[in-house]
Amino acid sequence: MKDQKHLLKNIHRRKPIHSHSQPQGSIDPERAAFEEEIDKLSREKTLLEGNVLGFKEQQSAAKVQLEKLTQRIGSMEQRQERLLSFLENAVQNPEFVERLSQKLESMDFSAYSKKRRLPRQIMYNQFKTMF
Repeated sequence: MKDQKHLLKNIHRRKPIHSHSQPQGSIDPERAAFEEEIDKLSREKTLLEGNVLGFKEQQSAAKVQLEKLTQRIGSMEQRQERLLSFLENAVQNPEFVERLSQKLESMDFSAYSKKRRLPRQIMYNQFKTMF
């Protein structure tokens, strides 16, 4: 109130509610426990958000890889269909069948029935690494 200096003695500041403005010795233990729990939960939340972000990146990378594999499978299926249609047409041609049978009769398949063996030095090195 203007021009009433005798009322100035009744003016008092309110006590702060915030914990940072309280003196160090008067911290409520229950409040401190809650603040500690809040800090812990905040750290866990940050960690989980990082994990979610990493999983999303992995998911998008897997999606790209899946799309590439799907395209490869599609092209392989098309190639297989073209080969089958070629073979169907070729088998219907008697000259092709005759030449193929002659070629097969003249080929030596004995080399394909033998087991392949590694040279002795390679086998020795592999044996050494096992023990």
